[in-house]
Amino acid sequence: MHDENAEDGVDEKISLLIDSIDNVNQLDREHFFQGTFHAAFKLIPEAQKGSLYELRDGRYVPVYAQGYDMSLLSRLSFAPEEAFIDFECRDTERIVAYESRIERRDDSAFSAETIATFKELGTYADFVSLHAPIQIAGRNIGIICLENFEGRGFSVMSKKILSYYARLISSYYSAWKRIDERNRLVSERMESLRRIAAGLAHELNTPLGAL
Repeated sequence: MHDENAEDGVDEKISLLIDSIDNVNQLDREHFFQGTFHAAFKLIPEAQKGSLYELRDGRYVPVYAQGYDMSLLSRLSFAPEEAFIDFECRDTERIVAYESRIERRDDSAFSAETIATFKELGTYADFVSLHAPIQIAGRNIGIICLENFEGRGFSVMSKKILSYYARLISSYYSAWKRIDERNRLVSERMESLRRIAAGLAHELNTPLGAL
C-alpha cells in the first residue's frame, strides 16, 4: 500500500538536511547553531531537549539550547575535568555519538548550586542522553547533548545523525579558527608595515642638517 505520509516525512527530512548544510560557510555563528540544532531535533525523533557547550576561558558554558530555559541553563559552568562526568567523550580523530542513561547524578562530584540547577532543569536523574564531542584537531572544545526523559534509547540512525552534526559543527569551529588566525596574521603584518612606513616618513621629514 502506498503511504504518502511516509514519503512526505522522508522528503521533509531530506529537505531539512540539505537546508542545514546549504551555504553553511556564509552563516554567522548564531544562525549556524540555530540551523544545526533545528535540524538535529527534527531528524532525531527521540530528542526532547538539548544543549551545546563550548570551552571558553577554560570552562565549558552553554551557548545554545533547545527545550531548556536558557537563563536557567546559563547557571551551569564546568571545568574541563567536570564537563564529561557521566558522559563518554574521548579525544579522537573520529567523532562519534555516545548514549548514557543517567539514573542519578553523583552529588559529591558537583557543587550544591549545580545539583540544584540540574534538578530545576530535570537533568538530575532518570533520563537518557545522546552526546558527541565538538573537536578541533582531536581535542575536545565542546559537547552537544540531546536528552530524552521517557526512558527511550536512541536508535543507531539517531547516533549516526548526531555524529554527523557534531562533525559539521567541529568543521565550522576549525574553519572559524583558521579565519581568526589568518586575520591575526594580517593584522600583525599591517601593523609591521605601519611601523616601517612611520619610520620612513620620519626619515624623509627630518632635515639633512639635523642628521
